Amino acid sequence: MKRLVACLLALPLLAAEPLTTSFYHPSRLPFYAMLPFAPAPHENLQLLVAESNEFENEKIVLADLEMTTLRLVYEHPLSSASSLRISIPFHIVWGGFMDEALDWFHDATGLLNGAEHNIYGDNEVHYRIGTLFSKDSSYSFVGDMTLEYKRALPWHPLGTTLAVQLGCKLPTAPKYSHMASRKMDAALAIGAQRGDWIADIWVARLGEKRLGNYARSHRLMAGAYIGYSYKRWQFAYRFATAPYESYYSTLNSVANVVDISYTFPSGLALFATENLAPFYTTMDFTIGVRYNF
Repeated sequence: MKRLVACLLALPLLAAEPLTTSFYHPSRLPFYAMLPFAPAPHENLQLLVAESNEFENEKIVLADLEMTTLRLVYEHPLSSASSLRISIPFHIVWGGFMDEALDWFHDATGLLNGAEHNIYGDNEVHYRIGTLFSKDSSYSFVGDMTLEYKRALPWHPLGTTLAVQLGCKLPTAPKYSHMASRKMDAALAIGAQRGDWIADIWVARLGEKRLGNYARSHRLMAGAYIGYSYKRWQFAYRFATAPYESYYSTLNSVANVVDISYTFPSGLALFATENLAPFYTTMDFTIGVRYNF
């Protein structure tokens, strides 16, 4: 009976279930950035598929690639006030298919010179950081898994639902991906929801990762999410502080992105993500689908 009541109370919140999407950039994947979450504990199984395009040719960093991410997320209620959530990502780094379309868009809008984005050829893989490594062919790997415990708070100021969430990142991504720290991270977050608005803020303690003499990971990284739902549409903004201490802004930069999604009655959602200035440490453009089972 308690679980039934909890599920009924959570129904309005399910309509505003945030996208469990992340930044996906190679410089951020080694570290724990907590996925957005709804404060009310509830059972939820979802599969997210994201396709992200990146071109960056700045001083020591060359990243000309696309990344396909398949992420399985399952939240299981332990009681009416608590739940566990596990996330398992799988990444494919390849040439992709979006280069020509993005080149045309950049030329048509005058935002960028599209020709500068295909100097290494369209739909190819080139990922290098200084003289540390060079990846010029497609590859795939299991990313870092995360495990999180959420606890709803008993207070509802101005009708706001509140929760705290404690999580850890398990170092399951392989070293050969060059997108792994091989260290465990831990994070603490507080989430809130009031009506059609949903938000959370988090701070993570990062395991150390060095990129030769180019960069060293920060001890702490923080982030925030805020989303608004209008009927079947959802609009969101995500932010995270820089993952690395570095002289190079391509590695020592905050992340700013906006998401827009539309959810069909079947539970299938289509979404797109665009990065904002300063544009570093975030993928240029992402499209994807999410399905709630």
